[in-house]
Order: sequence, then structure tokens, then C-alpha cells
Amino acid sequence: MNDTYADGRRIVASVWNESLGGAHVVTGQDANGSNNGGVTSYGSLFDSGDVLTIRICRRNGTDPSTEDKCNERTVIV
Repeated sequence: MNDTYADGRRIVASVWNESLGGAHVVTGQDANGSNNGGVTSYGSLFDSGDVLTIRICRRNGTDPSTEDKCNERTVIV
């Protein structure tokens, strides 16, 4: 993603395991299309049959905001 407006645009993806009470599994992000992001694992795993919530957001800046553009899906693995 190109940061045409120099406002810190980034893609952020997060996964939670609803079968473990909403435990945070992982978050990854990349900014400005330059492969300079990172992945943070929270130590929660998932098994076949678990229910996961996946959220992918386009964000300006580093902190969550009401301006984030997000899509969220719940899936069974």
C-alpha cells in the first residue's frame, strides 16, 4: 500500500480464538507497502474445529481509531 499522503497508512491483521474465550492469537502489520511491518504472537494456539475471529484493517497511524476501515469474519478451522 502506498502512503501517498504521508499519514502512516498501514494494514493491520489480527486473529482471536473464540474457542479459548477470545484469546488473542496473533497480530501482523505492514506500512507503506515496503515490507517493514512485523508480527506479534500472543502464545495462544488453535486446533481443528476452533472458532477464530479474523479482523483486517486499514489504519492511518499506529493506534486504533474510529477512522479505521475494517472487515471482520468468524471462521471454523
